[in-house]
Amino acid sequence: MKKNMIKIVSIALALGIVSAAAPATNINVLTTKAYAANDNDDDYLDRLELNDEDGNNIKLYSDSDYDSKVNASDVEEGETYYAKTSSDTVSIDIDGPDEKYVRVFNGTSSSSKGKEVGEDVDLSDDSSTTTLTIKVYGKEPDDDMRYKDNDDYNVLSTYRIKVENANYNQNKDNDNIYLERLSVNNNKVQLSKSELTYTYNVASDVKRVTIKATPEDDDYDVTIDNKNVQSADNYKKEVDLDEGTNEFEIELEDGDKDRVYTLIINRGNPSSNGTSSQDTAEPEHQDSIYLDKLSIDGRLFSLSQSQVNYSSNVPSDVNKVTIKAEPEKDFYTVKVNGSEVFEDDDYKTTVNLKDGENKIKVDVKNENSGEERVYTLTVIRGSVTSTQNNTTGVETNANKWVQVNGAWKYNDASGNFVKNTWVGNYYLLDSGNMATGWLNYNGSWYYLGSDGARKTGWQLVDGAWYYMDSQGKIQTGWIKDSNGKYYYLNSNGAMAYNTTVGGYKLGYDGAWIQK
Repeated sequence: MKKNMIKIVSIALALGIVSAAAPATNINVLTTKAYAANDNDDDYLDRLELNDEDGNNIKLYSDSDYDSKVNASDVEEGETYYAKTSSDTVSIDIDGPDEKYVRVFNGTSSSSKGKEVGEDVDLSDDSSTTTLTIKVYGKEPDDDMRYKDNDDYNVLSTYRIKVENANYNQNKDNDNIYLERLSVNNNKVQLSKSELTYTYNVASDVKRVTIKATPEDDDYDVTIDNKNVQSADNYKKEVDLDEGTNEFEIELEDGDKDRVYTLIINRGNPSSNGTSSQDTAEPEHQDSIYLDKLSIDGRLFSLSQSQVNYSSNVPSDVNKVTIKAEPEKDFYTVKVNGSEVFEDDDYKTTVNLKDGENKIKVDVKNENSGEERVYTLTVIRGSVTSTQNNTTGVETNANKWVQVNGAWKYNDASGNFVKNTWVGNYYLLDSGNMATGWLNYNGSWYYLGSDGARKTGWQLVDGAWYYMDSQGKIQTGWIKDSNGKYYYLNSNGAMAYNTTVGGYKLGYDGAWIQK
């Protein structure tokens, strides 16, 4: 209603001015021209939203101190708003007029070319703040619309947003040379060219990790924690960890160019009431060469540098599976059950399954250095039966846990194995075996420890923190922990950190930084 009243008053005032200032013979011409220009009947925005490069909403403020938040539906014509982001690009989303009548300009230069609603707008590299101007036109602008081109298109309303680049002070001292990959214990850290600081969390009993920092160009010099690492070393360095926060600098140099990353490794839980379930023991007699991906019928395993044994369960009617075993380096040789797999085949091969337990060996080898690592993938097809000893270890006692060929099962009141259901905090699979690891049950994800028990609270799994409620169900979205802090869990349940979500800045520990 307020905007409609403004529109009516503005039109009335404009006509009054024209009537007072122009000769009577010209009134018709002027008013007719204004009417013809307005193909767009919606002068004002009903909603103005600023989003980062991942599509997350960035909060708008009415002041440069970011104290007074403005709702997207409360923006007013002619006002300037303020926002802050670590994103390299932003985009605009609106409600109200048809998007074809709206253009977004980067800066206020007369030659600045307008972008359509939803298009990415690059933030300035030369200034800490980029001014975005959003104009609503009466006529549809052409594809080469410039900031100065107002008269022929009848500007109906204008909005401005001053966007501060949170990384400007860091980025201005760094050159455009970058890491291609960063990992801790073979677990990838997601890189962004706009970020220099990254955080990785490990369990409290992890005293040493391997950092790998692969540059985009092999000509770059790479230093990890003041030690030069080279291609021959796979750009790796082992570092010791103290309890709590550990900071490591990773520096890239190429002649006069230089870029410094900071890797923060937290040893211990981000929340005081969490427990860790990650196995960190390094397997014996294994060299430091690794698979990059391992999957069965397209389902990826979450690989850890400290683990070589993985397992999966398939229904009894599945008699073969496709194994993909992609090495970390393309010159490594990979064999699945003794047969080599090749890059041209996407490192895939088909393996036939017998009923029960199937052991699949995946051998990764560097023929030049002789380094080798052997993974074991155990695939259980349907119910487990032993051809070596059908009854060894089976106790027929009712309502009791029994162990069969190394696998835990539970006998019901009739002495039969329980399947596809919970027994207390433990889940029995279709095979009757006790489940471990991730479990999807009735559309909800649970995490079961190596002991099979359903976990609750904070859990560290393959380098990422997850939070399970009192029933063990994985949580997503915003949560408030018992420590009073707010955390954001991504759609896969992994805790977000050192980023901005919906305009809210998260710290290195994942907690919302309240201003």
